[in-house]
Amino acid sequence: MRYLVKIFAVLFAVIFVSCQAEYDYKPMQDKTSLVQVGDAAPDFTVNLLSGQSVSLSKYRDRVVMVVFFTTTDVDSRKYLSFLDALNRQFADNNFSLLAVAVGEDKTAVKAFIEEKGYKFDVALDIHMGIYSLYATDYLPRTFIVDPLGRIAALSAGCDSKEFDMLVDVIRLLVVQ
Repeated sequence: MRYLVKIFAVLFAVIFVSCQAEYDYKPMQDKTSLVQVGDAAPDFTVNLLSGQSVSLSKYRDRVVMVVFFTTTDVDSRKYLSFLDALNRQFADNNFSLLAVAVGEDKTAVKAFIEEKGYKFDVALDIHMGIYSLYATDYLPRTFIVDPLGRIAALSAGCDSKEFDMLVDVIRLLVVQ
C-alpha cells in the first residue's frame, strides 16, 4: 500500500511539474528509450573504475539514478558536474548514483573523473551492452529507478528543466 501511495505521489508530481512548466517545454518523448516509466529496470552487472563488480539489483530498496555518459561529449561533461552536487545533496538518504561511461576505455574515464574530483560510483560499458538495454541514442541519458526496481523517471540530454524534474522525483522517492 505504501508503494502505491509513493507511485501516486510521483505520478502526481510529474504531472504537476509538467503542467507548471513554460508553454514551450515538453517532457521528453522519443522512440530511442527502450524502457519507459513503470517498466522494470533491466538488471546488469558492470565493473566500477575501482575494479569492483556491481549489479543494479544490489541497489534494491534504494532510489538509484543511472546515468549513461561519455567524457568526450560537452553535454555529458556539464551534466556530470550537476550529478556531483546532487550526489552530495542526497548522500545521507536512501539514494545511490551510478554513472556509466559508454564506449570509452578505463584509462580515459578514470583520468577525467580523477581530474574533476567526482566521488560517485563510475562504471564502464565499453561495448555498450548495458546502454543497449535502455536506449538506442542520445547521451547523457538518465533513468531513475525506484526501490522496487522500476523506472520512475527518465531523461535524455542536459536540459535543466528535466534535471529539476528528476531531482523532484528523487526527493519524493527518498522520503518515507
